[in-house]
Amino acid sequence: MIHNTQIKLLFVSLLLVAPAHSAEWNITQSTALRNAPTMTQVNSANAKQAINGISVDLANDDVVNSLQNTLFGFSSITMTQSGVDGNSSVQAVNLMEGRSIQNALQATTGFSSVTMTQDADLGGSNTQAANYAKADQSIENLAQSAVGNRWNAAPQAAGSVQALNYAEASQYYGVIAQSAILFKLNANLSAGELRVNSIQGGTGSAGLLVQSSFIKRVSTQGRGVLSINHVAP
Repeated sequence: MIHNTQIKLLFVSLLLVAPAHSAEWNITQSTALRNAPTMTQVNSANAKQAINGISVDLANDDVVNSLQNTLFGFSSITMTQSGVDGNSSVQAVNLMEGRSIQNALQATTGFSSVTMTQDADLGGSNTQAANYAKADQSIENLAQSAVGNRWNAAPQAAGSVQALNYAEASQYYGVIAQSAILFKLNANLSAGELRVNSIQGGTGSAGLLVQSSFIKRVSTQGRGVLSINHVAP
């Protein structure tokens, strides 16, 4: 079964959840932001927040030929995760999840600033990203792009990740391309991991991995981990 959905929003945190049968989802989401949204998770377990969100059944459903586009118009966004009971939660501008992802594009464009904070008391395995694509099985042909002015990042929680472009899957096929363009990166590194572009999982099976970053100024403090282009099994 193929579902075709087109969604255009001014601003809404939307998670599209599939019914309990096997399906292929073909989805277009486009959002233009004029104000400065704020995302906050406190002691949140397995929670998800997104501007454009696709979250279908990871065991049965596939996301195919889908697009997520968020245009900021030089506005900003703030993401905060905190609390000792906060674990396995996600905040993203564009979030895409499914059993597999095929032929997909995620774009975050024109932001004045993206501010991400993960407090030191936060539990583990949390994620903050501009573009986040996660498949339980495989991703085939994915393009992620983030273009803006300033990224303020503070990954202070061990076992958690902040990224601009983040892909996570057990297998990759085709072309996986990530591109980031920033005027400035401000990084407060005390714990956790900060990644500009990140491809995580079974990367040995990918046909072609392409990561590119242009950052005019980088300011860092602390002793945490910063990766500009990151690939890991």
